This record gives sequence, structure tokens and C-alpha cells, in this order.
Amino acid sequence: GFIKPDKEFLEGLRKMTEENGALLVFDEVMTGFRVSYGGAQEYFGITPDVTTMGKVIGGGLPVGAYGGRKDIMQMVAPAGPMYQAGTLSGNPLAMTAGIETMKKLSQPGVYAELERKSQKLVDGIVEAGKKHGHAIQGGVAGGMFGWYFNEACQEL
Repeated sequence: GFIKPDKEFLEGLRKMTEENGALLVFDEVMTGFRVSYGGAQEYFGITPDVTTMGKVIGGGLPVGAYGGRKDIMQMVAPAGPMYQAGTLSGNPLAMTAGIETMKKLSQPGVYAELERKSQKLVDGIVEAGKKHGHAIQGGVAGGMFGWYFNEACQEL
């Protein structure tokens, strides 16, 4: 299922990592470009130290990437001692597909319409489920959505 996190929870994580000298890592493999053009970090207004992304950056083709604060990224070769390479790193087809996808997603109103349609779908399924006696709930964030069953809590 999909349960949208509370912004306060994410703010608490950010504060805790800063107070304890730990890194805040956002795994945007699922959320990157789906919840907003800037991923979950833009949607919730929280800046992580490191971000990971999956094939969404390649327009659905196999590729992955990570990025982060300058001091962290300077640890990666050639600037730093950590070497990183991959079979599909910089694949021209995946990079072109990713660029074209980003061009489409950067158009005005795309995410508002995506969230509107996602909410309509979730609301319809929840309504149908409740009509038939199921303790169903749903969540939406941009183009991400899902349902789950929870008899203990009918509304979150």
C-alpha cells in the first residue's frame, strides 16, 4: 500500500539527523518525478543529504543515480577516493528518454492534473470499497497513490 508521510515526521527526521551528525537519505526510486518535479523532497519541503533515484530518470529504462551535498559528492572519484561505476551509467538511450520525460513533466499544470486524477481514482475505489463494507483507505501524493485496509482506523 501507500501511506503518505506527515511532513512533521520528515521534519523530525531532518532535525534528528542534524543533531546526531547522521545523514538523511531520501530513496526517491519510487517518488522521484512522481510526486513532484523535485520528488518527495520538493513536495514535502525537506532537503536530504543524499538522494537516490531509479529508472524514472531514464524515462523508465534501466539506470540509477545518486546525488547529495557537495562535501559528500566530493568523496566520489575523480575528486575523492570512492570509485563508482556501472554497466548502464550514462547510457545514451536512457539519458535521452529521461531528458524527454523531464521536458514533459516540466510543463505548467502537469502535477496538479496528475494529482487531481490520482485523487479521483483513489476516492472512487475507496467509495466502492466502503459501499461493500471494507475498511479501505487510500492516499495520494502527486502521481503516487495506493490503498490499504485498516479496521482500527477508518480515517487518517
